Formats: sequence, structure tokens, C-alpha cells
Amino acid sequence: MVVRVTPDPIRKQAELSRLGLGGFQPIEASTVHRLAYGDCKALTNYMKAMLKAVGITSYYCLVKAGDDAPEIIPDFPSMQFNHVILCAPLDQDTLWLECTSQQYPCGYLGTFTDDRYALLIDGTRSHLVRTEEYQPEGNLELCKAGIFLNEDGTGSACISRQFSGIEYNKVLTRSMADDTDKKKIISDDIIFPSFQLVDFKYEDDRGPEPSLTETININFENYLTSINNKFILTLNCTNRMSNSLTGSRGRKADIVISEGFTEIDSLVYQLPDALKTESLPDPIVLNSPFGTYRSEVITGEDFLIYFRRLQFNKGTYPAASYAEFVEFIDQILVADEGKCVFIKN
Repeated sequence: MVVRVTPDPIRKQAELSRLGLGGFQPIEASTVHRLAYGDCKALTNYMKAMLKAVGITSYYCLVKAGDDAPEIIPDFPSMQFNHVILCAPLDQDTLWLECTSQQYPCGYLGTFTDDRYALLIDGTRSHLVRTEEYQPEGNLELCKAGIFLNEDGTGSACISRQFSGIEYNKVLTRSMADDTDKKKIISDDIIFPSFQLVDFKYEDDRGPEPSLTETININFENYLTSINNKFILTLNCTNRMSNSLTGSRGRKADIVISEGFTEIDSLVYQLPDALKTESLPDPIVLNSPFGTYRSEVITGEDFLIYFRRLQFNKGTYPAASYAEFVEFIDQILVADEGKCVFIKN
């Protein structure tokens, strides 16, 4: 269906002309349709015109875009914006449209424009609104793995990771890379000391709550350490905390966790008959203002299941709590190195 776009009424043209004072006046929707080209202003205005043609009201919104963009100052009227998106209020929710990106699913903002003020243009009723905030429980990396372990430390693993919320944003570019770059990025993330990447695939669910699933199959070697006829296995082979923090005496800057997120790992190890479990790490529960951590191991006759859940809470925390934050990170680092000890049957 071809949507014929007619010029806006005189009042609307005057409204858009005032936007020109700050450099945010778009070109006409008919020009975008004719040229099949436009910047964020033009494409947003074009989408607004198409929605209007089918009876859907939407609003042109100015926003300060960027993953690390500072908050605008609401009490200081000035041109603090650098991007334009579209807001379409619905009966039970609000649909935000990033009209410039050719990669984002419909209704997805990602970290580029999420959870910040936007200036909704509505004539004399223009006002600041807040874009969608993704919650830590929805910013999810869900990892499931089946690992077949041999007595000599070799084995194979099928690892599936599902990313949603802002985590979807982080892997979208990876999923769109060519195979050579994908192999390099995936290989850099694999923890096994010696491995062969057998195959990989990506499944992109671009629905109302988009998610992206990465599945890889690998063969590995040398994942058991042998000491005095005992065999040591580091249980977390998919998602360890890797970076410690340095101490900072007299810190003056606040601690800022810009986005909350959750990681859940469920790893099932199929064990060889020749090995018997001698010792397991104790369950660990960590609670702090910055987030929570939990891990535990469940054993069966010829298998064990390692479970891990880590959540960070979005927020700004006082500089005086930095030592507590460092301690929380250090505790996670230690917990992620939990080991199981086997002996021969």
C-alpha cells in the first residue's frame, strides 16, 4: 500500500518552523517519500505523517541520545538535544519509535535513548516526558549449557545464551557481523583454555519484547586439573566476573551504575563413570545495595548442575560506599572461581 502524505495544516507548519530556530525543523514528509532519504528529523516526521494517514496520533520528540549521554537540565531552557524520535501514546502503553536505525526492532530504544527526558512537541502544550526505562529483571542474559566431560579433561559443550532488554542491544551488532568477525568475538568470550569452535548460530526474535539467542558448540581440552590423583573442575565455564577494582582513598565521585541487569547461568555437567565427587563449593548468597549474587551446586549420580544468578541495581551511590562496592566485586570474583574436586572410582 502506498500512503499519500498531504502537507500539514498551517498551524503545524508554524510549529515546525519554530523548531528551525534550534536546527530541529524536518524537511517535508513528501520530500522524504520522493527521495527515499532523510536524517533523524526527516524520518521521524515521515513516520509521524504515515501514522497520521491511518488514524494514529504520534508526537515528534527531541532527545539527548547516546549510551553515556548526560541528563538534560530541566530547569534550564536551552537546546540540550541532539536527536529526534517518535512517541505514539496507546490506550495502555506508549510506543517509542527509533525511526533512524535500520537494525532496531519496532518499539525498541536500547541504551541510545532509553530512560531520559524527551521534549514532546505539541504546540503550546509541548512538555518534557520520560522515555522507557528497562528494568534489571528484563535486562537479562540467560545462559543454559550442556557439558559432556571426559576423565582426561576433554569434552564438548553446547552453550545457549538469550539476551533481552538492554542486553539485546549489546549483542545485536555481533549477530550482524560477518562470520569471520563472529568467530573472533565468540572465541574471545570462551573461557575454556583450549577449544575448537564447531559451529554457531543466532536467532533474532524481533517481537514486542525482542530477544536474541546465541548458540555455540565447542570441543575442549585440558579442563580438568590433576593434583595428587585428584581432579579439579572450575564450575563456572561460561560467565565469570573477570575485572577487579582498585582501591581509592578519599574518593569524591559518586558510583554510577548506569543500567541494571541480570545474569542467570544453568550449567549441566555430564560426568564420566570413572570420577566420583569428593567435594563441592558451599552455596553462596551475597546481598548489597549494588546488587545480589547467588550460586549453588546440585548433584546426581552421574551429573551435577551449577546455578548462578547475578543482578546489579541501577543507581547512583555515594562515594563513601566505594570500599563496600569493591568488596562486593571481590566476593563475586572469588565465588565465580568455585571448584569441584573428583577422585577416581
